[in-house]
Amino acid sequence: MLIIFFTRERNICQLMAGRLEEKGHLALVFTNLQKLLKSVGRLGSQKVDLLALDFRIGEQGDPAWSLLSSGAKIPFVYYNDPYGFPGNFAVNWSRKITGERELSGRKLMPLFRDLESVMVQPDVLPCVSLVCPPQKILGREEREVRLFSIERFREKYSVQPAKYKLLNYFYQNKGFVLDTKKLCLFMWNEYSLQKKATLFSYICYLRKIFRKESNYCLRIINDGSHGYVFRISCPKFRCEREETASDYIRPNTKSRFDFSSAALDD
Repeated sequence: MLIIFFTRERNICQLMAGRLEEKGHLALVFTNLQKLLKSVGRLGSQKVDLLALDFRIGEQGDPAWSLLSSGAKIPFVYYNDPYGFPGNFAVNWSRKITGERELSGRKLMPLFRDLESVMVQPDVLPCVSLVCPPQKILGREEREVRLFSIERFREKYSVQPAKYKLLNYFYQNKGFVLDTKKLCLFMWNEYSLQKKATLFSYICYLRKIFRKESNYCLRIINDGSHGYVFRISCPKFRCEREETASDYIRPNTKSRFDFSSAALDD
């Protein structure tokens, strides 16, 4: 059967479409009305078994809703109908099906059952809006980054205990700016010029190890205000530049390095 999703949730619907195809259906996902209408016109409305619409399209008076409901007369349901719940999705859709072929609810029940079986999967349902509070669906890079293990990284490069303590703290707080004083207090319960110098040597050591890693791009970035941010990504998805001397140039100068104590403390 051919099911077409018209939605504002491209990622999660593409995931559902792929899994419906594994069950023997053909599934297409559209977020643009003109492209959808052109595709339906090319296929012929009689060849589309079901339109699975985003509930917000009808609720907010989107012109797409009126065009789809009064034009092609293709049976449609709201796949994320907030009045449905797991175990009752298929029955709810069969009762609420709208379109010229309204009596085909029983005929479409196998498709509804397959769609429900896909929607209730643990990595799908939490990401569908309105059915429940949605979670963010992870992109390919984010899924790959989640496979990173700080323990395996430690073993692979034989990171010394003290330096691993700093690395693990950065990893647990990735994306957040950690100032020099906070880092020193975490490491040694002391904040002094000597400890700042030791901290800087540890960061240099970690950056050197990061350059050896090919599966992940790890960086400790100076944010320009006596703090650091740890970031991790996958090189095959995004090429990010290495830190250069320009990271230590004042914004209001073009060629003079900032070798003041504040700059070198990082």
